[in-house]
Amino acid sequence: MAPLLWYGKFIMENLDFNFESIEVRRVANGYVIQVNGEDNTQEFVYDTSRKTLKFVRTFLEHSKAQVAE
Repeated sequence: MAPLLWYGKFIMENLDFNFESIEVRRVANGYVIQVNGEDNTQEFVYDTSRKTLKFVRTFLEHSKAQVAE
């Protein structure tokens, strides 16, 4: 489980940009999260809803902490 947490932290540290919207789509084999920014768009794919919601929650908490700084 530790590598997964490290991987999540790695993703959050590399997503240091202001986002305009987050889109979550259900696809045949899981979920696609699309993070839309002013200049770029990034997509992440997860196989379960639990992992998808955990990513969204962590992403929003990280973004909120950046705004507070």
